[in-house]
Amino acid sequence: MKAIEKTIKHCNDCDTSTTHERNISKTSWLMIAIHLILIIITGGIWLAIIIIWKVLTVKIGGWSCSECRKRGR
Repeated sequence: MKAIEKTIKHCNDCDTSTTHERNISKTSWLMIAIHLILIIITGGIWLAIIIIWKVLTVKIGGWSCSECRKRGR
């Protein structure tokens, strides 16, 4: 499931504080339950796989100004 996260930040291009947005993904309760079951069944090996996967796919930044639509630096 996709969602939009919003915050107020200073935009260097607009030179003012504006609302900034970025896309994020939400995890359903069913997927969390499945991951917990897999962690228990594999004795924690699945947790290591999840951590490595999250570190490799982390989204740094991604904020864009709602006024000028330019990406923040």
